[in-house]
Amino acid sequence: MRDGIWLFRFFCLAVIVVFACGPKPHREIPVFNGESLSKAFNAEYGSLKSLVIKLKVSFGLNVNQEFDLTAVYIFPDSFAFLAEGLLGIDLARGAICGDSGFWELPRKNEIYTISRFDRIWIGDSLSELSVDGLAKMVFFFAEVTLEGDWKVLGKELIFTVVDGVPQRIFCFESQSGRLLYQYLSGADSLIASYRSWRSFAGLRMPRTIRLFDFSGDELAELKIKKISSDRRIPRSMFLPVNQ
Repeated sequence: MRDGIWLFRFFCLAVIVVFACGPKPHREIPVFNGESLSKAFNAEYGSLKSLVIKLKVSFGLNVNQEFDLTAVYIFPDSFAFLAEGLLGIDLARGAICGDSGFWELPRKNEIYTISRFDRIWIGDSLSELSVDGLAKMVFFFAEVTLEGDWKVLGKELIFTVVDGVPQRIFCFESQSGRLLYQYLSGADSLIASYRSWRSFAGLRMPRTIRLFDFSGDELAELKIKKISSDRRIPRSMFLPVNQ
């Protein structure tokens, strides 16, 4: 009798272990429509007042050359960039507030006054990219509110946003709400793909951003290393070194 009781207890324990270690019930990920996605997107990114992103940028043939890039955003329309090479040597730096700003090549002691649609260059790379295009590809949420027309294409949601001169098309995965691509036409004709999404200090951002021209040639790959939001931005980021 005592052996029967112990066998029964062992059986019950085994059943509990099997259910505890077995597969958990599948939790359905909500499928977004245009209204719910735009609401979630605007709620997450619309309240940001500032953001600093540190990236590793690869470019050139086969994307085999690299530099470090610090990108700064201050609401609503100010951006700054600092590109550094080996040993922290400044390759290029610049900023734009509204429609005008500067771009500087410190090693050459050259400073240029630019508009947001003027081409910028970092060494011999990214020479076909405007500061506005770079800002919109990295800070995909800046200067945009998702609303208005949207359509469903397979498992994707497509938003078209007219932002002044350039037109921006956003392609989201409807199952997760993640941004897959952004198409920018106007002063620049660019495609950005956004991959490996993760949380940086509570903010969802892609780990990898790849930039292409409309012919499909890859211009650069940007990998996010660190993000800090709503922090005080050093004034020096918006000033040239050689004044």
